[in-house]
Amino acid sequence: MERRGFPPYIIDVRRMAQTLADQRGSKSKKRVGKLWVYRFLKQHPQLDAHLARSYDAQRAKNEDPKVIHEWFQLVQQT
Repeated sequence: MERRGFPPYIIDVRRMAQTLADQRGSKSKKRVGKLWVYRFLKQHPQLDAHLARSYDAQRAKNEDPKVIHEWFQLVQQT
Protein backbone atom coordinates (compact mmCIF):
# COMPACT_ATOMS: atom_id res chain seq x y z
CA MET A 1 0.00 0.00 0.00
CA GLU A 2 2.78 2.41 0.86
CA ARG A 3 4.39 2.07 -2.57
CA ARG A 4 1.12 3.24 -4.07
CA GLY A 5 1.12 6.31 -1.84
CA PHE A 6 -1.35 5.00 0.70
CA PRO A 7 0.42 3.94 3.90
CA PRO A 8 -1.86 2.08 6.32
CA TYR A 9 -3.20 3.89 9.33
CA ILE A 10 -2.23 2.63 12.77
CA ILE A 11 -5.79 1.48 13.41
CA ASP A 12 -5.68 -0.57 10.20
CA VAL A 13 -2.42 -2.25 11.23
CA ARG A 14 -3.96 -3.11 14.60
CA ARG A 15 -7.01 -4.57 12.88
CA MET A 16 -4.82 -6.66 10.57
CA ALA A 17 -2.83 -7.95 13.55
CA GLN A 18 -6.04 -8.81 15.40
CA THR A 19 -7.41 -10.62 12.36
CA LEU A 20 -4.23 -12.69 12.09
CA ALA A 21 -4.33 -13.53 15.79
CA ASP A 22 -7.99 -14.56 15.51
CA GLN A 23 -7.33 -16.71 12.42
CA ARG A 24 -4.43 -18.47 14.11
CA GLY A 25 -6.72 -19.44 16.95
CA SER A 26 -5.14 -17.49 19.77
CA LYS A 27 -6.09 -19.50 22.87
CA SER A 28 -6.17 -16.52 25.20
CA LYS A 29 -8.53 -14.55 22.92
CA LYS A 30 -6.73 -11.35 23.91
CA ARG A 31 -7.30 -8.21 21.92
CA VAL A 32 -4.43 -6.35 20.26
CA GLY A 33 -3.76 -3.31 22.45
CA LYS A 34 -3.50 0.34 21.44
CA LEU A 35 0.28 0.36 21.86
CA TRP A 36 0.87 -2.93 20.03
CA VAL A 37 1.93 -1.27 16.76
CA TYR A 38 4.46 0.99 18.49
CA ARG A 39 5.96 -1.91 20.44
CA PHE A 40 6.10 -4.02 17.28
CA LEU A 41 7.95 -1.28 15.40
CA LYS A 42 10.36 -0.85 18.31
CA GLN A 43 11.12 -4.60 18.29
CA HIS A 44 11.62 -4.59 14.50
CA PRO A 45 13.83 -1.57 13.69
CA GLN A 46 14.23 -2.74 10.08
CA LEU A 47 10.64 -1.65 9.55
CA ASP A 48 10.19 2.04 9.08
CA ALA A 49 7.16 4.11 10.00
CA HIS A 50 6.38 7.43 8.34
CA LEU A 51 3.64 9.88 9.06
CA ALA A 52 1.50 10.70 6.06
CA ARG A 53 1.61 14.33 5.04
CA SER A 54 -1.32 16.19 3.62
CA TYR A 55 -1.10 17.01 -0.06
CA ASP A 56 -0.87 20.71 -0.81
CA ALA A 57 -3.72 21.84 -3.07
CA GLN A 58 -1.49 24.32 -4.93
CA ARG A 59 1.01 21.56 -5.68
CA ALA A 60 -1.78 19.34 -6.99
CA LYS A 61 -2.91 22.09 -9.36
CA ASN A 62 0.63 22.48 -10.69
CA GLU A 63 0.97 18.78 -11.40
CA ASP A 64 -1.72 18.95 -14.04
CA PRO A 65 -0.12 17.81 -17.34
CA LYS A 66 -1.89 20.61 -19.23
CA VAL A 67 -0.42 23.26 -16.91
CA ILE A 68 3.04 21.71 -17.14
CA HIS A 69 2.87 21.55 -20.94
CA GLU A 70 1.80 25.19 -21.15
CA TRP A 71 4.66 26.22 -18.87
CA PHE A 72 7.23 24.40 -21.03
CA GLN A 73 5.71 25.98 -24.15
CA LEU A 74 6.17 29.40 -22.55
CA VAL A 75 9.79 28.60 -21.62
CA GLN A 76 10.48 27.37 -25.16
CA GLN A 77 9.06 30.55 -26.69
CA THR A 78 11.16 32.69 -24.38
